[in-house]
Amino acid sequence: MTNALISKSQIEEASSRMARSLVERHGLELEGVTLLVSLRGAFWFASDLLRSLDVGVDVDFIGVSSYEARMPGDMILWCSPSMDLRRRTVVLVEDIIDTGRTVSFIREYCVSVGADAFSVVTLLDKPSGRCVEVNDCVVDVGFTLGTNDFVVGHGLDDDGRDRGYGGIYICQPIESKTSGS
Repeated sequence: MTNALISKSQIEEASSRMARSLVERHGLELEGVTLLVSLRGAFWFASDLLRSLDVGVDVDFIGVSSYEARMPGDMILWCSPSMDLRRRTVVLVEDIIDTGRTVSFIREYCVSVGADAFSVVTLLDKPSGRCVEVNDCVVDVGFTLGTNDFVVGHGLDDDGRDRGYGGIYICQPIESKTSGS
């Protein structure tokens, strides 16, 4: 892919800035904080964030999907955190907030298991796609997308493809084999 919308170096700069903000909000050792990484796409951003933090911090993972749900808008929890989140400050690490449904579902989950506090840091925010309002819990955003373009790279995928690019790219639709015939 060529012409990154957001380059790898811009992502690294944003990750460093967001790591500093986490430390400012929660203290140097992030005592009592669990970074909860949304699988699969946020793994890349979480890695950048953790390298920038350079402190011992509790990390766990959560997997939520709307693609396998029976009804549109429904969410399925396919990977539960292994840590006990009771009385913890949970910071969800997201790759992108689009509709807000995933963040809302994970927030409800964390509250239901007894987390004391919940907030979100996200690499990308796409407010034009929002169906569920979650701005009250989003504390840090790397980049805001002004368009409704579908993006890939740095963990974001197109049906499992294109996650591995270092930057963020607008996904170009594949032309139909029957078009132009």
